[in-house]
Amino acid sequence: MPIIAADGKVYASAYDCALSFGFRLCGVRYAPWRESNSDNSGAPLWMCHALPSMDVLMEDGMNCTGFVNVLSLAIGGEAHFDWFAFLAARDVLEKYDRDVLYPVGTLLLRGYTDEDDQGHVAFLAWGTTIMHSYARLTEDQSFVDILEGSSSKLDPGVTTEDVCHSHSWYKGGTYTHVCRPANWMPSTYSPL
Repeated sequence: MPIIAADGKVYASAYDCALSFGFRLCGVRYAPWRESNSDNSGAPLWMCHALPSMDVLMEDGMNCTGFVNVLSLAIGGEAHFDWFAFLAARDVLEKYDRDVLYPVGTLLLRGYTDEDDQGHVAFLAWGTTIMHSYARLTEDQSFVDILEGSSSKLDPGVTTEDVCHSHSWYKGGTYTHVCRPANWMPSTYSPL
């Protein structure tokens, strides 16, 4: 079923729209979130009710939650402060199994622990390729270094890569859960 996106364009499905927006966001810089943030309606979480302009997104950046929030807003969905908690409360999360080939549009998640381990959320674009936003850390950096501004390099920001890359960030694996697309995308979702 066709979907009219927040930008007024018509797409064959919510997935097609999300994928298109994801590609448009590739290269947007990573912007860290801090527990002291008082306004989450802008960068990096983009918990707003309307899709910000591409110029604003490019200028202000986003974190992984902000990236998924923008995809959700683009397809007529909602933004959330914590996707893991929101989806867990709806009882739509499944344990992640790296041997399963999930449908495109699936969200891969790790829950929030603390400011140094803020969890992660990524969008399964095709096959085992994900789209997400993150800052690559060197061996002598921690996430706290980024929050304190001691890291000026926040590459790659929004990017595509094989899920194996980010799943190796934590001992035992980064992703703990998945949410299938029908459980987070509007009912107009249609896989390839």
